[in-house]
Amino acid sequence: MEYGGKVLADDWYSRLRQWKRGAQRAPHKPLLLVLALGRMRAGAPRIMPFTDLEADLRRLLITFGPNRKSVHPEYPFWRLQSDGIWEVQAPTPLRARLSNTDPPVTELRKAYGGFVDPVYKELKRDRALFSRMLSDLLVEHFPESYHEGILSSVGLDSERAAPRFVRDGAFRGTVLSHYGHACVACGLRPIADGSVVGIEAAHLQWFSHAGPCTVANGLALCPTHHVALDFGLFGLENGRFVVSARLSGDEPVESMLGVLHGARLRLPQQGRGAGPDERFARWHYLNVLRHPLRR
Repeated sequence: MEYGGKVLADDWYSRLRQWKRGAQRAPHKPLLLVLALGRMRAGAPRIMPFTDLEADLRRLLITFGPNRKSVHPEYPFWRLQSDGIWEVQAPTPLRARLSNTDPPVTELRKAYGGFVDPVYKELKRDRALFSRMLSDLLVEHFPESYHEGILSSVGLDSERAAPRFVRDGAFRGTVLSHYGHACVACGLRPIADGSVVGIEAAHLQWFSHAGPCTVANGLALCPTHHVALDFGLFGLENGRFVVSARLSGDEPVESMLGVLHGARLRLPQQGRGAGPDERFARWHYLNVLRHPLRR
């Protein structure tokens, strides 16, 4: 498939020009593209008013984006043009901000945006290409625990992300053995017919963001604590659990998650080594954990 003289290759997702500062996450463009795919499936026109996308994109950034004091849905809406698959139109020329070449949000609220025509037509025609683009966006930028929520938020509940990365098949077994096959947060260790079940190996630095499948980057967690870790409801700092002040809920929520704040991580069985490497715990602290933290 061609657009602007370029081919949308199998690794097109790796060519997205994303804001970078160290290892920080920047899923703004991917979330806009997923939202646009959802609107396409719902029958929206190719070019949509920014005002029709702004509120939903803001919610996606708050729920699935990195922890920030403020979110700016206008940035990906404007800057995605540089990748050749998106265009912005306006009835009159848009004025740039004084600080850079982006128009202010008040200007973009007069604008319309969407996939460039060749990309839009090909995505409408080719269901497999639509599914591949959606899957690439999810797998490349988010852990699996996010996929269902993102798809539901954009009206694509029937879609699923196909794995593209080849994971280390020994990761789960190694991490669970390291931690005695028990959840390091709550101690859960269910046994069925002599085998431990329901305990998972979680990455601190996400696999989609170059997190290695090593014990140093892994924690043994029950499904509830695994999802809570991925969504930044709790994390690690200096070997202790810290809980986000943005967590709220009834007594079961407090007994499962709130009580972790300040508690020490359950270390591996005696003689099996140390807990996770501080480098990976710090990546999660800066990129996933929802600040501010409880006092």
